[in-house]
Amino acid sequence: RALSDHEIIYIEAGPVYAGQDQEVVLPNTVRFDGFAPLGKSSTWSQEDGPATATVVSPDKQSTEVRFPEPGQYRFTLTAAGVSSSVQVKVIANQPPLVFAGDGMVLAQGVRRVRLKGTAADSSIAQGKTLRCRWDCVSAPEGGRVTFSRADVLETDAVFEGTGLFTLRLAATDGELEATSDVSVLVDVPQTVSYLR
Repeated sequence: RALSDHEIIYIEAGPVYAGQDQEVVLPNTVRFDGFAPLGKSSTWSQEDGPATATVVSPDKQSTEVRFPEPGQYRFTLTAAGVSSSVQVKVIANQPPLVFAGDGMVLAQGVRRVRLKGTAADSSIAQGKTLRCRWDCVSAPEGGRVTFSRADVLETDAVFEGTGLFTLRLAATDGELEATSDVSVLVDVPQTVSYLR
């Protein structure tokens, strides 16, 4: 039998290829890098999904795609009557994981301590910025805390006053925020060595 037009295109210029399936965490986007026969116009279209995604450049083989909500999505790249599909699993954004560190006891005369917080978030995989901040949320009467830098995970804290201070580390990915507290007991006798 004679070859069909689709078969001739496949042999001469290669198949239409939508790319590999992907997985993404909101609010990140994905990028499609499809392939279509040289000189043939191509179009991306959404075939399935819980909501309508935004294909930024549907008439280009490479395009960014934005998603309004989690779920399983399917898209098709079509050129010269030939099509190829790709699926995207979109996962809901989760708050960052934040840990301000273990409680500390500062002996009499010690006023400075190094804070070493940690924060992680799956939504920053594509260049998003995870912002953090230290604050003092509780202090003895007349007490105060000065941070060398309040917007970094590791920083020095200087205490004025005697007693129990509670410091809070907050982290946000731009949509969701999480916090963690750490207690610091300042200017106490050396018989006290551990604070939960």
